Amino acid sequence: MHPHFKVPYYTYVLGGLLSRADVDGLRFRKLGVPEIDGIALEFDGRRVFVSSNDHPDINPAMVDWADSYGKVNLAPDTEPFPGLVPLGPIFGIRLWPKPTAYRIAVRMAMAGAPLLTTLRQVRFQAITKLPMAVYTPSPASDSGYVFFRARRWPPKHEEANEPRYRFLEAMQGVDVEFEGGLATDRITLMDYLERTRRSALVFNCPAVHRCLGWKLGEFLALGKAIVSTPISRRLPAPLRHGEHMHMVEDTFEAIREGVETVLGDDAYRRRLEVGARRWYEQHLAPDVLTDRLLAGEWPTTADW
Repeated sequence: MHPHFKVPYYTYVLGGLLSRADVDGLRFRKLGVPEIDGIALEFDGRRVFVSSNDHPDINPAMVDWADSYGKVNLAPDTEPFPGLVPLGPIFGIRLWPKPTAYRIAVRMAMAGAPLLTTLRQVRFQAITKLPMAVYTPSPASDSGYVFFRARRWPPKHEEANEPRYRFLEAMQGVDVEFEGGLATDRITLMDYLERTRRSALVFNCPAVHRCLGWKLGEFLALGKAIVSTPISRRLPAPLRHGEHMHMVEDTFEAIREGVETVLGDDAYRRRLEVGARRWYEQHLAPDVLTDRLLAGEWPTTADW
Protein backbone atom coordinates (compact mmCIF):
# COMPACT_ATOMS: atom_id res chain seq x y z
CA MET A 1 0.00 0.00 0.00
CA HIS A 2 1.12 3.56 -0.69
CA PRO A 3 2.02 5.02 2.75
CA HIS A 4 0.46 8.45 2.19
CA PHE A 5 -3.29 8.47 2.89
CA LYS A 6 -5.70 9.98 5.42
CA VAL A 7 -6.21 6.99 7.68
CA PRO A 8 -9.61 7.84 9.29
CA TYR A 9 -11.29 8.23 5.88
CA TYR A 10 -10.33 4.76 4.65
CA THR A 11 -10.65 2.42 7.61
CA TYR A 12 -14.01 1.11 6.34
CA VAL A 13 -12.57 0.09 2.96
CA LEU A 14 -9.38 -1.26 4.51
CA GLY A 15 -11.41 -3.27 7.00
CA GLY A 16 -13.07 -5.13 4.15
CA LEU A 17 -9.80 -5.72 2.33
CA LEU A 18 -7.87 -6.78 5.42
CA SER A 19 -10.57 -9.29 6.35
CA ARG A 20 -9.13 -11.25 3.43
CA ALA A 21 -5.54 -10.98 4.63
CA ASP A 22 -3.36 -11.07 7.72
CA VAL A 23 -2.67 -7.60 9.15
CA ASP A 24 0.98 -8.56 9.52
CA GLY A 25 1.04 -9.04 5.76
CA LEU A 26 0.35 -5.33 5.19
CA ARG A 27 3.37 -3.63 3.62
CA PHE A 28 3.97 -0.04 2.49
CA ARG A 29 5.83 1.31 -0.51
CA LYS A 30 5.33 4.10 -3.04
CA LEU A 31 4.04 1.77 -5.83
CA GLY A 32 5.30 4.14 -8.52
CA VAL A 33 2.37 6.57 -8.15
CA PRO A 34 2.46 10.31 -7.36
CA GLU A 35 1.24 11.86 -4.12
CA ILE A 36 -2.49 11.18 -4.13
CA ASP A 37 -5.71 12.07 -2.34
CA GLY A 38 -6.89 8.52 -1.65
CA ILE A 39 -5.35 5.11 -1.11
CA ALA A 40 -3.46 3.04 -3.65
CA LEU A 41 -2.65 -0.59 -3.03
CA GLU A 42 -1.90 -3.89 -4.68
CA PHE A 43 -4.04 -6.84 -3.60
CA ASP A 44 -3.70 -10.33 -5.09
CA GLY A 45 -1.95 -8.86 -8.11
CA ARG A 46 -4.66 -6.26 -8.72
CA ARG A 47 -4.02 -2.52 -8.49
CA VAL A 48 -6.73 -0.77 -6.46
CA PHE A 49 -7.29 2.94 -5.94
CA VAL A 50 -9.99 4.40 -3.69
CA SER A 51 -11.02 8.04 -3.29
CA SER A 52 -13.45 9.11 -0.59
CA ASN A 53 -12.95 12.88 -0.83
CA ASP A 54 -15.95 15.19 -1.00
CA HIS A 55 -15.58 16.18 -4.66
CA PRO A 56 -16.74 14.08 -7.65
CA ASP A 57 -13.48 14.61 -9.56
CA ILE A 58 -11.72 11.67 -11.21
CA ASN A 59 -7.90 11.50 -11.11
CA PRO A 60 -6.73 10.69 -14.68
CA ALA A 61 -3.32 9.44 -13.52
CA MET A 62 -4.94 6.93 -11.19
CA VAL A 63 -7.39 5.83 -13.88
CA ASP A 64 -4.34 4.81 -15.93
CA TRP A 65 -2.67 3.12 -12.95
CA ALA A 66 -5.54 1.21 -11.35
CA ASP A 67 -7.34 -1.97 -12.32
CA SER A 68 -10.14 -0.97 -9.92
CA TYR A 69 -11.02 2.66 -9.17
CA GLY A 70 -13.38 2.97 -6.19
CA LYS A 71 -15.06 6.34 -5.70
CA VAL A 72 -17.46 7.45 -2.98
CA ASN A 73 -18.81 10.74 -4.34
CA LEU A 74 -19.39 10.18 -8.04
CA ALA A 75 -21.50 12.70 -9.94
CA PRO A 76 -24.72 11.10 -11.30
CA ASP A 77 -23.70 11.77 -14.92
CA THR A 78 -20.23 10.22 -14.61
CA GLU A 79 -19.45 8.09 -17.65
CA PRO A 80 -18.31 4.63 -16.55
CA PHE A 81 -14.89 3.34 -17.55
CA PRO A 82 -13.33 -0.10 -17.03
CA GLY A 83 -12.77 -0.71 -13.32
CA LEU A 84 -14.82 2.23 -12.00
CA VAL A 85 -16.82 1.28 -8.88
CA PRO A 86 -19.29 3.61 -7.09
CA LEU A 87 -18.83 2.70 -3.44
CA GLY A 88 -21.64 4.45 -1.58
CA PRO A 89 -21.62 6.21 1.82
CA ILE A 90 -18.75 4.64 3.77
CA PHE A 91 -17.88 5.93 7.24
CA GLY A 92 -15.05 5.85 9.74
CA ILE A 93 -14.58 2.83 11.99
CA ARG A 94 -11.94 1.60 14.43
CA LEU A 95 -9.76 -0.70 12.40
CA TRP A 96 -6.78 -1.10 14.73
CA PRO A 97 -6.53 -0.83 18.54
CA LYS A 98 -3.75 1.46 19.73
CA PRO A 99 -0.87 -1.06 19.97
CA THR A 100 -1.49 -2.38 16.46
CA ALA A 101 -2.17 1.14 15.16
CA TYR A 102 1.16 2.43 16.40
CA ARG A 103 2.96 -0.50 14.81
CA ILE A 104 1.21 0.26 11.50
CA ALA A 105 2.12 3.95 11.80
CA VAL A 106 5.80 3.12 12.23
CA ARG A 107 5.69 0.95 9.10
CA MET A 108 4.05 3.80 7.19
CA ALA A 109 6.67 6.29 8.40
CA MET A 110 9.52 3.97 7.42
CA ALA A 111 8.04 3.96 3.90
CA GLY A 112 7.93 7.75 3.74
CA ALA A 113 4.76 8.92 5.51
CA PRO A 114 5.11 11.84 7.99
CA LEU A 115 5.41 10.17 11.39
CA LEU A 116 3.59 12.67 13.65
CA THR A 117 0.66 13.12 11.26
CA THR A 118 0.34 9.38 10.82
CA LEU A 119 0.50 8.75 14.57
CA ARG A 120 -2.26 11.32 15.15
CA GLN A 121 -4.45 9.69 12.51
CA VAL A 122 -4.10 6.12 13.74
CA ARG A 123 -4.62 7.30 17.32
CA PHE A 124 -7.78 9.16 16.24
CA GLN A 125 -9.36 6.06 14.73
CA ALA A 126 -8.33 3.94 17.73
CA ILE A 127 -9.78 6.32 20.33
CA THR A 128 -12.77 8.06 18.76
CA LYS A 129 -14.20 5.38 16.45
CA LEU A 130 -15.80 2.00 17.12
CA PRO A 131 -15.41 -1.40 15.45
CA MET A 132 -17.73 -2.37 12.62
CA ALA A 133 -19.31 -5.00 14.88
CA VAL A 134 -21.22 -2.35 16.89
CA TYR A 135 -23.18 -1.11 13.85
CA THR A 136 -26.19 -3.35 14.26
CA PRO A 137 -29.91 -2.48 14.35
CA SER A 138 -31.94 -2.15 17.53
CA PRO A 139 -34.73 -4.72 18.00
CA ALA A 140 -37.22 -1.84 18.16
CA SER A 141 -37.14 1.93 17.89
CA ASP A 142 -39.16 4.22 20.17
CA SER A 143 -42.14 5.76 18.36
CA GLY A 144 -42.28 8.59 20.90
CA TYR A 145 -38.64 9.70 20.68
CA VAL A 146 -36.54 11.42 18.01
CA PHE A 147 -32.81 12.11 18.31
CA PHE A 148 -30.74 14.31 16.02
CA ARG A 149 -27.22 15.52 16.60
CA ALA A 150 -24.76 17.08 14.17
CA ARG A 151 -21.87 19.51 14.08
CA ARG A 152 -22.53 22.94 12.58
CA TRP A 153 -20.46 23.32 9.44
CA PRO A 154 -18.32 26.51 9.31
CA PRO A 155 -19.69 29.61 7.52
CA LYS A 156 -18.02 28.78 4.20
CA HIS A 157 -20.22 25.65 4.09
CA GLU A 158 -23.40 27.27 5.37
CA GLU A 159 -25.46 25.70 2.56
CA ALA A 160 -24.85 22.30 4.20
CA ASN A 161 -26.37 23.58 7.46
CA GLU A 162 -29.58 24.94 5.95
CA PRO A 163 -31.45 21.59 5.55
CA ARG A 164 -30.61 20.84 9.17
CA TYR A 165 -32.11 24.14 10.27
CA ARG A 166 -35.28 23.26 8.37
CA PHE A 167 -35.44 19.84 10.03
CA LEU A 168 -34.98 21.33 13.49
CA GLU A 169 -37.72 23.87 12.72
CA ALA A 170 -39.95 21.07 11.40
CA MET A 171 -39.55 19.12 14.66
CA GLN A 172 -40.93 22.02 16.73
CA GLY A 173 -44.45 21.20 17.78
CA VAL A 174 -44.27 17.52 16.77
CA ASP A 175 -45.75 15.45 19.58
CA VAL A 176 -42.70 13.37 20.50
CA GLU A 177 -39.77 13.70 22.86
CA PHE A 178 -37.10 15.41 20.76
CA GLU A 179 -33.48 15.45 21.86
CA GLY A 180 -30.49 17.07 20.22
CA GLY A 181 -29.69 19.83 17.79
CA LEU A 182 -26.49 21.28 16.39
CA ALA A 183 -23.89 20.14 18.89
CA THR A 184 -21.84 22.50 21.02
CA ASP A 185 -20.56 19.81 23.41
CA ARG A 186 -19.24 16.27 23.05
CA ILE A 187 -20.77 12.88 23.74
CA THR A 188 -19.21 9.49 23.17
CA LEU A 189 -19.81 7.75 19.86
CA MET A 190 -21.37 4.80 21.71
CA ASP A 191 -23.83 7.15 23.41
CA TYR A 192 -24.63 8.73 20.03
CA LEU A 193 -25.26 5.31 18.47
CA GLU A 194 -27.48 4.15 21.33
CA ARG A 195 -29.66 7.26 21.12
CA THR A 196 -29.78 6.91 17.33
CA ARG A 197 -30.89 3.27 17.66
CA ARG A 198 -33.70 4.36 19.97
CA SER A 199 -34.84 7.20 17.71
CA ALA A 200 -38.04 6.64 15.70
CA LEU A 201 -36.44 8.30 12.67
CA VAL A 202 -33.26 9.98 11.52
CA PHE A 203 -32.66 12.86 9.13
CA ASN A 204 -30.20 12.80 6.22
CA CYS A 205 -29.11 15.56 3.87
CA PRO A 206 -26.01 16.16 1.72
CA ALA A 207 -22.85 17.24 3.50
CA VAL A 208 -20.32 19.76 2.18
CA HIS A 209 -20.00 19.99 -1.61
CA ARG A 210 -23.25 17.95 -1.82
CA CYS A 211 -21.31 14.83 -0.83
CA LEU A 212 -22.55 11.68 0.90
CA GLY A 213 -22.15 12.17 4.62
CA TRP A 214 -20.86 9.47 6.97
CA LYS A 215 -24.19 9.59 8.80
CA LEU A 216 -26.02 8.09 5.81
CA GLY A 217 -23.83 4.99 5.89
CA GLU A 218 -24.25 4.71 9.66
CA PHE A 219 -28.04 5.08 9.41
CA LEU A 220 -28.24 2.33 6.80
CA ALA A 221 -26.05 0.00 8.88
CA LEU A 222 -28.19 0.69 11.96
CA GLY A 223 -31.39 -0.02 10.02
CA LYS A 224 -33.07 3.33 10.67
CA ALA A 225 -36.19 4.92 9.19
CA ILE A 226 -34.48 7.70 7.24
CA VAL A 227 -36.13 10.95 6.18
CA SER A 228 -33.82 12.31 3.49
CA THR A 229 -33.58 15.24 1.14
CA PRO A 230 -32.48 14.35 -2.43
CA ILE A 231 -29.17 12.50 -2.85
CA SER A 232 -26.93 14.02 -5.51
CA ARG A 233 -24.22 11.37 -5.79
CA ARG A 234 -24.26 8.05 -7.60
CA LEU A 235 -24.78 4.97 -5.45
CA PRO A 236 -24.07 1.28 -6.10
CA ALA A 237 -27.87 0.82 -6.30
CA PRO A 238 -30.87 3.15 -5.93
CA LEU A 239 -32.19 4.08 -2.52
CA ARG A 240 -35.92 3.93 -3.27
CA HIS A 241 -38.55 6.10 -1.66
CA GLY A 242 -40.93 4.07 0.50
CA GLU A 243 -38.64 1.05 0.51
CA HIS A 244 -35.23 2.12 1.80
CA MET A 245 -35.94 5.68 2.99
CA HIS A 246 -38.58 8.40 2.91
CA MET A 247 -37.45 10.99 0.35
CA VAL A 248 -38.58 14.62 0.65
CA GLU A 249 -37.84 17.89 -1.07
CA ASP A 250 -35.60 20.28 0.82
CA THR A 251 -38.34 22.56 2.13
CA PHE A 252 -39.75 23.08 5.60
CA GLU A 253 -43.20 21.89 4.50
CA ALA A 254 -41.94 18.70 2.84
CA ILE A 255 -39.64 17.79 5.73
CA ARG A 256 -42.43 18.38 8.27
CA GLU A 257 -44.85 16.25 6.24
CA GLY A 258 -42.24 13.48 5.89
CA VAL A 259 -41.57 13.45 9.63
CA GLU A 260 -45.27 13.25 10.43
CA THR A 261 -45.80 10.49 7.86
CA VAL A 262 -43.06 8.29 9.29
CA LEU A 263 -44.03 8.95 12.91
CA GLY A 264 -47.71 8.35 12.23
CA ASP A 265 -47.44 4.88 10.70
CA ASP A 266 -45.65 2.19 12.71
CA ALA A 267 -45.85 -0.40 9.91
CA TYR A 268 -44.39 2.00 7.37
CA ARG A 269 -41.61 3.00 9.75
CA ARG A 270 -40.73 -0.64 10.32
CA ARG A 271 -40.69 -1.27 6.57
CA LEU A 272 -38.19 1.56 6.14
CA GLU A 273 -36.03 0.17 8.96
CA VAL A 274 -35.92 -3.29 7.43
CA GLY A 275 -35.36 -1.87 3.95
CA ALA A 276 -32.47 0.34 5.05
CA ARG A 277 -30.62 -2.53 6.71
CA ARG A 278 -31.31 -4.81 3.74
CA TRP A 279 -29.84 -2.21 1.34
CA TYR A 280 -26.77 -1.97 3.56
CA GLU A 281 -26.29 -5.75 3.61
CA GLN A 282 -26.73 -6.06 -0.16
CA HIS A 283 -24.67 -3.07 -1.30
CA LEU A 284 -22.51 -1.52 1.43
CA ALA A 285 -21.41 -4.13 3.98
CA PRO A 286 -17.58 -4.42 3.97
CA ASP A 287 -17.46 -7.90 2.44
CA VAL A 288 -19.88 -6.92 -0.35
CA LEU A 289 -18.03 -3.68 -1.03
CA THR A 290 -14.72 -5.57 -1.13
CA ASP A 291 -16.06 -8.04 -3.68
CA ARG A 292 -17.27 -5.24 -5.96
CA LEU A 293 -14.06 -3.27 -5.55
CA LEU A 294 -11.74 -6.16 -6.34
CA ALA A 295 -13.86 -7.15 -9.32
CA GLY A 296 -14.00 -3.59 -10.63
CA GLU A 297 -17.75 -3.97 -11.17
CA TRP A 298 -19.91 -1.11 -12.44
CA PRO A 299 -23.51 -1.57 -11.19
CA THR A 300 -25.85 -3.27 -13.65
CA THR A 301 -29.03 -1.84 -12.09
CA ALA A 302 -31.04 -0.21 -14.86
CA ASP A 303 -33.54 1.95 -12.97
CA TRP A 304 -31.38 4.84 -11.89
